[in-house]
Amino acid sequence: MFGNKQKANTMAPPPEVKETPKPAQAAAPKAAPKAQPKPAAAINASSPNTNVVGPGITLNGDVETLGNLLVEGIIMGNVKAESMLAISNTAKVEGNVDAKSAQIARKVTGKI
Repeated sequence: MFGNKQKANTMAPPPEVKETPKPAQAAAPKAAPKAQPKPAAAINASSPNTNVVGPGITLNGDVETLGNLLVEGIIMGNVKAESMLAISNTAKVEGNVDAKSAQIARKVTGKI
């Protein structure tokens, strides 16, 4: 009774727990990135022979160019481009427009 006998472990080992795989949750739809102003045409500021009226620029007077013209700002006057004219969705032209080809994404007040 009071000897140095060790008692046998009578407790059973805990049951093995297996995790059940959780069903794959569909990823929450990502919010669309905020739209950045894009030019209306295939020309951009790095296109060869392209002149740019950038956002935040207002020109008062007529504009004439032998190359392409990308308008992202405001022109208060007539515009003549011997090549391509692109008016982005951030631009506004108040005057007549004369170009070999034009793509207009915003507002032109005048004859095209």
